Amino acid sequence: MGSITAEVQTHKIVCLDAFLCPVPSFSIPHGYHEYDNTPPELVLERVKDATIIIVTRIHLTADVISQCPKLQFIAVMGIGYNNIDIAACRKQNIAVSNCPASSSEAVAEHAFALYFAAKRRVVDMHLMTLRAEEWPAKSSVFGLYPQLPRVARHDTMGIIGYGALGERRLDLCAR
Repeated sequence: MGSITAEVQTHKIVCLDAFLCPVPSFSIPHGYHEYDNTPPELVLERVKDATIIIVTRIHLTADVISQCPKLQFIAVMGIGYNNIDIAACRKQNIAVSNCPASSSEAVAEHAFALYFAAKRRVVDMHLMTLRAEEWPAKSSVFGLYPQLPRVARHDTMGIIGYGALGERRLDLCAR
């Protein structure tokens, strides 16, 4: 009597824009192909035999998806999946996932960056400096500023809220 052996599928995982995100490790049998960036004209060539595609911003159109007969899963390493033709994926029974909290840290950092830009009047001061006639004559523009921006030495900053963004904590100053 012969033994029955189950064939284990080896996945071909293709990441099309790896420079944008850290790619996780995989515990399934696989071959992994990583591209830092993929121009639109190379997308099909790189994914046509893939079983799993990892993208962040690359568009996967119905035309590309229809030419990937082995494709089973698309992982979008970002908050949305508007760059994926979901109807085409449903038609071919391809699962699609995203990472809803993937940009929470960047959003929190951006909020602090906007705070400092407003507090330090970065845009206003830059424009005043560009228009300054005082700079060529005196190598200074201090006369243009009625009040220099205040420092943040005594400010307390934080992001308070619920969900992925509110749970993030950024330590900007060690105390």
